[in-house]
Amino acid sequence: MTKIESLIGKTKTDAFWSLADRAHTVALFCHVNPDGDTCGSALALAAVLRKEGKIVELYCPSPVGGKLTFLDGWESFGAPKTQSRYDLGIAIDCGDTGRMGECAAVTEKCDKFAIVDHHKTNNMACDLSIVRPTACATAELVFMLLSDSKRDLIDPVVAKLLFSALVTDSGGFSFSSVSADTYRIGAELIDLGAKQAPVFAHFLKSTDRNVFELRNRVLSRARFFEGGKIGVIAFFADDFAATQTTERDTDGIVNFVRDVNGVKIAVSMSQTDDGKFKVSIRTDDDVDASFIASVFNGGGHFNAAGCRIPGDYEEVLDRLLKTCRDCL
Repeated sequence: MTKIESLIGKTKTDAFWSLADRAHTVALFCHVNPDGDTCGSALALAAVLRKEGKIVELYCPSPVGGKLTFLDGWESFGAPKTQSRYDLGIAIDCGDTGRMGECAAVTEKCDKFAIVDHHKTNNMACDLSIVRPTACATAELVFMLLSDSKRDLIDPVVAKLLFSALVTDSGGFSFSSVSADTYRIGAELIDLGAKQAPVFAHFLKSTDRNVFELRNRVLSRARFFEGGKIGVIAFFADDFAATQTTERDTDGIVNFVRDVNGVKIAVSMSQTDDGKFKVSIRTDDDVDASFIASVFNGGGHFNAAGCRIPGDYEEVLDRLLKTCRDCL
């Protein structure tokens, strides 16, 4: 197999393990509205650190459930916290402090703080930053950290967690951010014990009936602008009520709009309880989704980003369309 070029480098890897090896208590932080990458990467790192005798506690500002219960150890996010302070805190896949929600306050209880992330908009203050926007998923970075120094501790459970994180954030290895190394890392994780078929089936194929009904309901109302270059879908409170779903069940549905021929910008607007719309933006290779999100104090990647915008539907839509049109 062709050698995988490290996305991190020896200096950063050594610095990371210097912090981790000296720590006895560790807090791992995931982002709001968690996905497979933030949770799978955190759980994999937690499993390895616990093997080395560390006390590890996991924080997430949103409930972890739904499809994420496929990930071994997901219950750890709801476990009671026993530590008043931590030797080390590590933010996993958190693009900014806001993405950590109320859990950001816990970082003040960490003597050292590190970041492992792949969002180009990340500018959080820390003692050690491992941020590589060229990585398809944060799981790639966690794999490299483990592979470079703790490879013997990557058992089938850790491999499954990282493979799940990789699959979910790469769209099943289909997004433009996927590199040759992404495939190589996936292959190595399979060699280390990850079973790929159940991961693909669970995260990319299986759909609950009520989520299927939510998707059909919302896609039937899709709106297109600028000659079909901009596609918009919206989720409202009555959609969730009618299908017994939640905002968490909207993940991935915007991709159906992005896949329509001619669409360059796909936008998903999801009504939240606090009078805002959670906005997900997906674009083709010519349009920077993170720039659109940044206009509304959001962020993300070149082809996938998000933000939250207060206001009623038509007002928020008008503001989004103006920015999207400016980017075409």
